[in-house]
Amino acid sequence: MDDDWAEDDGYTRVQGISMANGPRIAALFSLLGSSLIIMELLEDNKSSGKHRTTATTRTLFALSVSDIFLSFGWLLSTWPMPPTDDSKVWGNYGNISLCNMQATIIQFGWVASPLFNVVLGLFYLLQIRYNWNDARLKKLEVWFHGI
Repeated sequence: MDDDWAEDDGYTRVQGISMANGPRIAALFSLLGSSLIIMELLEDNKSSGKHRTTATTRTLFALSVSDIFLSFGWLLSTWPMPPTDDSKVWGNYGNISLCNMQATIIQFGWVASPLFNVVLGLFYLLQIRYNWNDARLKKLEVWFHGI
């Protein structure tokens, strides 16, 4: 074990490496899932021949895109962090600009993903419980995408 990884911070080098790589593993699965959803939506639209989408599919598409941003930010994990002399963070090879870029990407994903999730749930509620059709949802959709 390296001297600079003394356990005075409460964790060992292996634990530090695990904390840096854990988000990467989850982010890879999230990226894969969101990418597959987008591919499925695009394929369904192409195979239907109509090239017409519904408010719920467009919202699901937007949710998946925002999740890709969030997952990409988490995939970067500690890489964009600038290295420092006293740093005990594993895998920090970046600089301030990269760190700020990662923060912006994650912030966008943290805000957009839950909002699109709420909108999608609301659309399903309006369709299933209150029998709204796509034309009525489309009028609301303009406002929700503008938020």
